[in-house]
Amino acid sequence: MKINTIIMAGGKGERFWPQSTSAFPKQFSAIISEKTMLEETFNRHVHISGHDSIYISTGRHYRHLVEKLFPAMPREKIICEPCGRDTAAAVLFSVMSAPGSENDMFLFVPADHYINGLEQYTEDVHDAAAAAQRLNKIVLIGIKPTLPSPNYGYIHTDNSDLSSEKIQHILEFKEKPSCEVAEKWLAGGGYYWNSGMFIFSRKVLMKAFIEYSPAHINLLNDYFSAVSGNNLHADTIFAKIPSISFDYAVLEKCSGNFCLPASFVWDDVGSWNALPRILGKDKKNNCIKGAACVWNSENVTVSGQEDVFIVVNGVSGINIIKNGKFFYVCNKNNESDIKKILPLLREGAFGLDNSEI
Repeated sequence: MKINTIIMAGGKGERFWPQSTSAFPKQFSAIISEKTMLEETFNRHVHISGHDSIYISTGRHYRHLVEKLFPAMPREKIICEPCGRDTAAAVLFSVMSAPGSENDMFLFVPADHYINGLEQYTEDVHDAAAAAQRLNKIVLIGIKPTLPSPNYGYIHTDNSDLSSEKIQHILEFKEKPSCEVAEKWLAGGGYYWNSGMFIFSRKVLMKAFIEYSPAHINLLNDYFSAVSGNNLHADTIFAKIPSISFDYAVLEKCSGNFCLPASFVWDDVGSWNALPRILGKDKKNNCIKGAACVWNSENVTVSGQEDVFIVVNGVSGINIIKNGKFFYVCNKNNESDIKKILPLLREGAFGLDNSEI
C-alpha cells in the first residue's frame, strides 16, 4: 500500500529557547542527535513512503530552511502556508495540495518527535493504514503511558483489540488532566497518550471537514481559485480560515474512529526536560550535552556549545542552556514559564533582536 507522509514542520518550539527561535525553530535544530529533528523524521519515513511520497508542511517563511536541508526535494513537495492557522488548516491544506485520488492514504506526523524502534514503528504504521483503509476511518497512534503525566492529552478507548489489527475503538478524547486524574485513568486501563500521529484516506478527511468544519473547505477552495487566477488577495483569504486545531475541529467531533497502541518507544521532546529521557543521565540524574563539568549537583541538565565550557557546582533541579549569546537557566519545575517570558523579551525593553527570540 502506498502511504503519503506529511511531516508537520511549522511549529515554534518555544520551550526549547534559546536554541529554538522564531526565525530558526526547534525542528530545524540538532537537539537530540547530530542531525536536525526534521532530518531524523524525514529519514524515518523514507522506509514507509520512499523519497517520492514525503511532503513537508511548513510556513512560507521557513521554506528556505527546508530547502537548505533537502536541496534535491522537488519544490511542490514543500507545502507552505501563507500564514499559520493551526493544525486543522495545515492538515487540510496539505491534503488538498497533494495530487492524487480520493483513495490515497495520508500519514501525518510532527517533525520534532523522538521514536526508537524503526521496525516496530514501520509495522505499526502499516497496520494503522490497513485498518484506516478497510474501515474508512481515521486511525490514531496512541502511546501506552509510562506514568500518569499531566503534560499530554489522552485517548480513551474501549480497550479491546479488533481481530489481528490490534486497533481499539476511540470512546472520547481527554484534555490534559491533573496527576491525580491521570492516575485513576491509568489504573482503569484503556487510556493512551495522544501522539499527534494519524492516518486516513483523502476521501475520509474531506468528508469529515465537509461535515464538521465546512468553513475550512470553502475558504481553501476560494484560496486555490484565487491563486490559480493570480489574485493578489489570495493570502487575505487564507488568513480568514478559522484558527483551530485538527483535534478540536474534526477529531473530537467525529465518532467511530480508532486507536492503534504503539509498540515503539516515543517521546514528544516537548521541552529541555526531555533530554535526560532520551540522551541518558548519570547516577545523580545529571544530563550533559556539550562542554561542561557538573560537580556536587543532581538532576541538572546542561546543553552547551564547544566554545564555552560550563562549570556547575552545588545545585539541583535546574536546566542550563547556552546558545549563541544567550544563557538560559531555569528550575525544571518552571520550564513552561518560558512562554510567558519570551513575549517580554520581544517587547523591546531589553534591546534584543526579535529574530533571536
